[in-house]
Amino acid sequence: MREKLPVIRRRLIDVTRAVAEPPCAPPPGIARLVERYTPSFYLDVGSECALHCVYCCVPRGANDDEVRTESEGSLRAALRTAGQHGLKKVALLGGEPAQRKDFLDLCKAARDAGFEEVILTTKSARLADPEFVDELVRHGVTIVHLSLDAFDPELLGSIIGGRRAAAALLQAFDNLLARPDIDTYLYAVLARANLGSFDGYVRRVAELSERHGVTVPVILAGMKVLARADRNENSILPRAAEAAAAAREAIALGKTLGVPIATRHLQPCLLGELRTHALEAYIRDARVDLDTAEVLPPERDEWTARVDACGACTCATWCDGVQRRYVALAGDREFVAVR
Repeated sequence: MREKLPVIRRRLIDVTRAVAEPPCAPPPGIARLVERYTPSFYLDVGSECALHCVYCCVPRGANDDEVRTESEGSLRAALRTAGQHGLKKVALLGGEPAQRKDFLDLCKAARDAGFEEVILTTKSARLADPEFVDELVRHGVTIVHLSLDAFDPELLGSIIGGRRAAAALLQAFDNLLARPDIDTYLYAVLARANLGSFDGYVRRVAELSERHGVTVPVILAGMKVLARADRNENSILPRAAEAAAAAREAIALGKTLGVPIATRHLQPCLLGELRTHALEAYIRDARVDLDTAEVLPPERDEWTARVDACGACTCATWCDGVQRRYVALAGDREFVAVR
């Protein structure tokens, strides 16, 4: 049985807003994705999750059996307070938010607090049950951010911790596409194992999108070298330039097939002319003090850094920089200033 760790209550919440004057105009599909993303408030429901993703960056205790918990009452209080700050979208994340027994009640509480959109960030096997997807709609979920790192069951299973879980996740995607009242987009972490799979990935998204008459955007994300990802870095962490090259190829194919593809946590200097697909150009993360409404830098500012190339780079005003841990492991020679 997993040990439950208490949560230290914080008055800070994470928010994402659109950039008022972005450095470039987003491609049409990316513009729509920015609209889905912002302005949103992220509600962390705790770290409990049934999966064992090799790149998981959610901090736990001394071992992976320890989980953070948050009471339903404190989560409802955070929703009420955040709703008073003019935010219209709430993204529920963890861990795995859908694993909570009170998850559907929290969705309804978000609606009752005045949020117009409820975003579920998930890779839960519960969505393999079409009746649960119906319940999501009934309780106010409007957008699902589905983490799906591969379409090949064996490959996906090796990344998330089992073929059965992979099959459930692929079924979940089918169930979501069958519900036009849920806006679905995919999020894939670029790991060493799946870098060569994105040609098939994009083609599969295009095929299923056409079959269901929808457009499904994809976000390709660089890996955060934190928690389990840090412990497994020797076997799973690709070089930043390799991850960016895989993203560039996927974006180019997506343009041909009508699949909008954006990136997160990939340095724009490595994306070449496709840096217009980097979401960092159009959105800003921050923390808000619920007591004072003061806007503070995002938490990632504590684990990212500027390298030598950043000093002369025209993207430095909006790029997040490079993870300190990555630089310690691989150096900074890959990064070249965009002039």
